[in-house]
Amino acid sequence: MIFESKKNTFLGIKDSKASNTDVIIVPYPLESSVCYGKGTSMGPGEIIKASHQLELYDEDLNYEPCTRINIKTIKTNLPPKNNIEAVDEIEKIITDILNIKKIIRLQIEAMRRDDWDEAFKYASRDIQLSFGNPKIFRKMVLAKYRIVYQPRLSSFKKIKLVNGIPAQGVYMVNDRGKSAMVVYFMRQDENRNWRINGVQLFPAKKLAI
Repeated sequence: MIFESKKNTFLGIKDSKASNTDVIIVPYPLESSVCYGKGTSMGPGEIIKASHQLELYDEDLNYEPCTRINIKTIKTNLPPKNNIEAVDEIEKIITDILNIKKIIRLQIEAMRRDDWDEAFKYASRDIQLSFGNPKIFRKMVLAKYRIVYQPRLSSFKKIKLVNGIPAQGVYMVNDRGKSAMVVYFMRQDENRNWRINGVQLFPAKKLAI
């Protein structure tokens, strides 16, 4: 899945940079069961557009709630053919977002505990075959990707598609203050479970995705 650029987001605000997203806006178009006229599929886009005119400041709270609630807006696909297809697609979008982040978090936490058998489990089949066992996998991670081992800070960024492959960026800082953007490339296994199929490091100030 891909997240919208600022001009197409709900309220016209920049996507959240926080590690945990509180609200995900899915402006899914649907043109089905329309009794009179057409155009319902354009509704979500028009609602997003109109939201840019809303007053963000809340006089009762004395602040702009959107600055404290982490919001992301998804870029959706073409309109579905029917209601069932729409519900299935929305469910898939939400499930993918939650599961990709969940798998990465589980591996990070496993490495934090030095549970390399568990961390190895979240790697794709190709990665597992490449390294053979958790011991060799551990040696590789500590030699080339040490920042992912017990990071002091990890902040999830946008998920984007890179050549059709979901790529999750995670900003990390280690205990010495060194930072990097860690990009996790994901792949689904034969059971459609997301697994980590590769990691690439980039300087924190030169974001790759």
